[in-house]
Amino acid sequence: MSEINKKLHELILPKFEKGENGYYTPENWVPHTTLATRLKQKQHTEILNIASKIKLPLESNISEVAVYQCSPFAELKRFDLKG
Repeated sequence: MSEINKKLHELILPKFEKGENGYYTPENWVPHTTLATRLKQKQHTEILNIASKIKLPLESNISEVAVYQCSPFAELKRFDLKG
């Protein structure tokens, strides 16, 4: 995934400015999956309980990737990898 992120920056984000989102640049980005965003405080305990039941490591197949703008949040481009 790190190599994909690097190639995406080379191909479609050559003028990406680090700014507030510098942790998304290839030298800083950590491959991850976001499980939940914008939770209310009382939801944190519940989601941690659910997440703790997931057996690791996970294996998966990537069928698509998308590029998002963070501020304001918007999907910029989606790529189908299924062929």
